[in-house]
Order: sequence, then structure tokens, then C-alpha cells
Amino acid sequence: MSTSLSSGCRKVYIASFGTISGITDGFLTFLIFVHTFPKTQTFLSKLGVRITYDLWDGAGRGLILVHGLASNAKLFWPLAERLNDLGYRVAAVDQRGHGRSDKPDSGYGFDEVCSDLFDLTENLSAADEGWSNPILIGQSWGASVVLEEARRSSGCYSGVVLIDGGVVPMFRHIATWEECQERLAPPDLLGLSYATFEGFVRSHHPDWSEDAIEGTLANMELQSDGTIRPHLSRSNHMEILKSLWEYDPVDTFSSMKLGSLLLLAASGDEMTDYKGHWAKEIETVKPEIKTVWFEGADHDLHAQYPDRVAMIIDQEIKNGVLK
Repeated sequence: MSTSLSSGCRKVYIASFGTISGITDGFLTFLIFVHTFPKTQTFLSKLGVRITYDLWDGAGRGLILVHGLASNAKLFWPLAERLNDLGYRVAAVDQRGHGRSDKPDSGYGFDEVCSDLFDLTENLSAADEGWSNPILIGQSWGASVVLEEARRSSGCYSGVVLIDGGVVPMFRHIATWEECQERLAPPDLLGLSYATFEGFVRSHHPDWSEDAIEGTLANMELQSDGTIRPHLSRSNHMEILKSLWEYDPVDTFSSMKLGSLLLLAASGDEMTDYKGHWAKEIETVKPEIKTVWFEGADHDLHAQYPDRVAMIIDQEIKNGVLK
């Protein structure tokens, strides 16, 4: 049995383990995990979009975490906490259209999202010089965003980490945008009950932590009638999808100067084959790169294996491609 209590800036998880041999019958033992919430900050981007991010203070290098399509910053919290425990400054951002950030009706191409990310970097470094030249860490669509921003503004950053994204040029495998729309359009979840959605998430991720589950549930807005609505609208989702379909990460890597770390999920499917092929292509145009595979991992491997991901990033910062 477990429960969670929130108080002030801390969340306390309490797990009961029943009686222990040698202890008076009926004595209930508890293990208490205390999570300190990050500071939640908001700024107005140069394009007039209000962007929200979570901030963990630290003394080490700055790390900016950028989520994937239809996701949100809270799914990065498990990894952010591990990295912060290792001493790093950490910021996890809700990209435009997602989570707690503004949701304009258009403007979801790389020009706009990279501009938002650059503005976030400027805001962080203006408030704390320790944020100068941070490392960008992105997952899925967020991996493509950090890769493109690193290409555009390489002098502002000191490395990139791509988590199961930013590797496969979609247009090489899906011939037309019309086919891409048909194959990859999101399911219509509007009006689905929150209880049904939560049950689906828990049943498909039995090995995830409670924080990771809560981060996934935060992809949706809970409405007063008990149903859900995605924070990212369908039309904005499709605009992002089109920009991804058109994007060529291999070409971007050829002109992006920073040391890079690829963390890829090996799920034994066709997409794994695609990632393997293009990761090798990227290695031919980008010598300063390291690829690590996670066998049997989920696409959100940062939520599934935050300890291992944090350990690898820390190692590469201290003695590897991100040094």
C-alpha cells in the first residue's frame, strides 16, 4: 500500500511494509521518501509566448531538459532529481503548446521552438552566470529541437544529449506528408475518462515510478466532468509532426559542432532498425559522438530508467564526449 501527501514545497511518499518479525504484533513500519519540488518559473519569450519551466538549483554545470511531442516537463522530473542530486543545475521546460506554457494557435516550427529555447537559456544565464553554456538534453521531438538549436547557436551551449529521437529522417521512410498524417496522427482522446486513461498508463508501464506515472498523466488536462483533454491541440500536434517529417537530423549533425550523446531504446521493432542504421550514418559525419542502447526500453527511457540515464550523462560530462 502506498500514498502521497503534499505539503508546501515537498511531497512525501509513504509505503507501508506491514509487520517485521521480532516487533510487537500490529506494529506498522513505514519508509518515507521526501521529494523537494523545484521552483516553477515563467518568462515571456521574444515572440510573446509565456514559457513555464521547473528549476533545480545546484553548483555544477547547467542542464536544460526538453520534452517530446505531446509530453510535458514533469515527465523529466525523475531524471532531473537524479541529476540535481549529482550537483547539476537543472531546468525542465514546458515547450509552447504543452503543459503550463502558453498555447498559441500556430507557430510550432523549428524557428519558433528554437527561439523559445534560446530565450530560456538567456534568462537562466542572466540570473546566474553558472548557467553559461549549458548542455541541452532532449527526448523524441525535444531531441530534434535541441539538436537544431545547438546547430543554430552552438556558441551558447557545451553539448547535446538526444534521448530516443533526433536520429531518423522521417521523410526517408514515409514518402509523403499525406501518408505521414495517416500513419502518425494522434488518437482522439478528448472526452476519455481520466480513470480510463490512468488505468491505461499504469497497465502499460508497471515498472515506472509514481513520479513517472504522474508525469505522463500531466500530459492531459483533467476537466470538471472527469474526462481529459490533451494540453496540445490536434492542429498544433499536426504542425509539429509536419516539421519533424521534413527535418533531416543527419544533415544537421554534419554542421553541428558540439559533442553529442545518443541514448536509444532497442525495442526489437522496425523503428529500432531505422535508428540503428541512421545512428551509424551520423557517426560517419560526427566523430564526437557516443551511442548507448537501452535493450527492451520504452520510448520514454528517461522516465523508465532515470538512475541509469543520469549515471551515463554524468560519466560523459566528467570523462567523455560532453567533457
